[in-house]
Amino acid sequence: MPSVEPSVPLPFPYRFLLAPYPRRFLEEFGADLSRHLLLQRAESRYTERVGGALRFWWDASTDALLTGLKLRFERAAARARALVSGARRGAGGNGDFRYGHEPETGGVGMMVAALVRDLRHASRSLIKSPGFSLAFIVTMGLGIGANTAIFSAVNGVLLRPLPHEDGDRLVYLRHSALLAGTENALFSVAEVEDYRQGSPSLAEVAEFSLMSFTMLGHEEPRIVVAGIVTGNYFEVMGLGSRIGRTIDASDDGKESAAVALLTDEFWGRVFSADPDIVGRTVEMNGRTVTFVGVLEPSPPYPERTDIYVNMSTSPHHMDASMEYDRIHRMTEVFARLAPGASVESAGIELRDITTRLHGDFPEAYSAGAGFSVSVTALKEQLTARARPVLLLLLATAFFVLFIACANIANLTLTRVLRRDQELAIRVSLGGSRWALRRQLLAESLLLSVAGAGVGLLHRLVERRPLQHVRGQLHVQSVRDQPGWDGVRIRAADRRGGITRVHVATGASQRGCGG
Repeated sequence: MPSVEPSVPLPFPYRFLLAPYPRRFLEEFGADLSRHLLLQRAESRYTERVGGALRFWWDASTDALLTGLKLRFERAAARARALVSGARRGAGGNGDFRYGHEPETGGVGMMVAALVRDLRHASRSLIKSPGFSLAFIVTMGLGIGANTAIFSAVNGVLLRPLPHEDGDRLVYLRHSALLAGTENALFSVAEVEDYRQGSPSLAEVAEFSLMSFTMLGHEEPRIVVAGIVTGNYFEVMGLGSRIGRTIDASDDGKESAAVALLTDEFWGRVFSADPDIVGRTVEMNGRTVTFVGVLEPSPPYPERTDIYVNMSTSPHHMDASMEYDRIHRMTEVFARLAPGASVESAGIELRDITTRLHGDFPEAYSAGAGFSVSVTALKEQLTARARPVLLLLLATAFFVLFIACANIANLTLTRVLRRDQELAIRVSLGGSRWALRRQLLAESLLLSVAGAGVGLLHRLVERRPLQHVRGQLHVQSVRDQPGWDGVRIRAADRRGGITRVHVATGASQRGCGG
């Protein structure tokens, strides 16, 4: 057992371990604590093991912090109890205090006792004014509740990062013909290959096409919306499987077997979240398709899909016209930026490639159509339509909160003016102005806490679709729907259920139920 002489002074670094303890405690037990620390440092578990020094400092510092705080709180509570009991004896045993004549004990104990006393007086005063109290609490609760609900949507849609791995490196390519009135003209396979080979800023490029299939072999026949993707799609998007595997490079090529990956929502809705779904087969488009997994929850962009399939599942995508015809455009393109590349550098390269393609293949690009290619960060593309709507809602909510605060201020001022005679009598009886201000502050504090509680409770029990967002919020842009200009905010909770809200900005407004 190591020994330490009582007279050995505590080295300088170890003195920091004594800082959390109260001063009076150190005056009485400081020498014993110092000797204990030196003995503890000399123990074999700290001297003979790798990383023993770090372990000692962690154990000693956490022990000192917890013990020191405990001693300080116990001392403050004891002083508060002594202060209250002594003040009661000095006031004749009736428990009353004269304003401005608090016991001169000082320190934390006096502050705690004064706070408790002020809160007690404030609660009695507010009970006598139920109308004022109710108006204050309801007004503040509504203001806080509205702001909490709207900010939850803003946080989920605009502030929270995408669920994709390295989602800030994902970009979306858009081929437009604005002069011809086509916002999204899509890409042909030949064009995708040109951009894949010609842009060093794009590390990987993935393709996505949308088609509807009739699925046979599970209950009744049903139409499913399928995303037809290349084998690198989920690697580029940074998404994994919840069960089984995703579609990968081994599923590319005309000779590969037809496979499908279920979305999490479709798996739960149609297959009741069957954990043995991997390996089951169905018939689609005249081919036997094998389920290889279930995709983790993610934003359904650019369109909502039920399943994802590889290219060989669709004979149309294996046709020569699809592969070589430059004007056969039906493909969306997503890409991942190369290390060190930026959206700006990728945009410059894509514009150069586009100019070259227009010169090499003038028959595929009508001069009057105004063909162009742009690149946008995926997060910006997902929230493009939702951003102005949500920011407008957030500004409106802040304005409502400002009005609520102004009303509360007017209510409080009116009540204080009506209590002018009461406050004057208290001052004449010896109460200090600071004590009166402190009591008014305590009343406002109690009402504010109650109002905040009502606002949070309103946020928790509200059943509108913007409420109960437990997991990830995301946005699905809506394209090519005549008379409809808006976004759908989709809220995916942890249990896999989906709720959709339509925030419309055009003349036609249609709700989307979950």
